[in-house]
Amino acid sequence: ISQVDFLVTSNIKTFRTTINYGNEFLSFESISNDKLRSVDIRLMKLAKLKKMYNDYSLVASIIQKFNHLREIAFEIKKQELDIPVREMSESEIYNLDIDKLSSHPKLKIKK
Repeated sequence: ISQVDFLVTSNIKTFRTTINYGNEFLSFESISNDKLRSVDIRLMKLAKLKKMYNDYSLVASIIQKFNHLREIAFEIKKQELDIPVREMSESEIYNLDIDKLSSHPKLKIKK
């Protein structure tokens, strides 16, 4: 469920694989930041699982993923990259605000 897609320019040499899903492509070379077109996430899909509220490890996983997402947004802002981060869980796509996301405090679970 922790799905992240990176959209890249079409001139990247890739090959198709179906290890995880049907439209997956891999590259043997590093892809530089200027070749990234978007970072697509599905964090809301994970947060909407009904069992989430009774499962400590799932809640901890969501918080960890949010904190990683926050760090990605921080790096995008710091490096002044024009790479949108998009929430793709629903049929409507939402662009996340990089400034707001990067400025959020790190989340922690208090016991």
